[in-house]
Amino acid sequence: GPEAEILIDSKDKGNLRVILVDEVRDAVYEHLYEYPLFCNLLPPEQSEKRQKIGVLIMGGGKTGCEFLKAAIWCGQMKEFDLEIHLLDQKGNQIEDRLKNDYPELLGENSPYKIQIHEVDVFGHRTEELLDQLDGINYCVAALGDDEDNIKISIYLRRYYLRKNSAVK
Repeated sequence: GPEAEILIDSKDKGNLRVILVDEVRDAVYEHLYEYPLFCNLLPPEQSEKRQKIGVLIMGGGKTGCEFLKAAIWCGQMKEFDLEIHLLDQKGNQIEDRLKNDYPELLGENSPYKIQIHEVDVFGHRTEELLDQLDGINYCVAALGDDEDNIKISIYLRRYYLRKNSAVK
């Protein structure tokens, strides 16, 4: 993690080059390279109003939190607003940890629109919460288990197909 990078950077290594590999971070950035946050939006010149990138992250483990940080980094575009919602059953603990580790992201004076919600993503409150979130156009399943990721992906697909067809 970040502590290892600090420790390694503080040591004189001479001609030795040290590279830390973080498979989760690399996978997240590879995904964002292939499917950028703005991929579901119109090009700015084709839109009549300012658009919002609305990111929904289901799961706040290592992958979900890494995606949150990467989305903030990749979503800093002057053409778009960015709003991120992370849902996890340990949302309050995750928020406290992130506020402690990255106060610039979630602190009182943070310029970012980030909300972390404590909810069981498979519980009945999830749909109520999703109904309150406006403008979600990028979803991430990061629950730590392939089967759970597939279940939540199917649920989100059905939810947004229903919601979008009801809007028409």
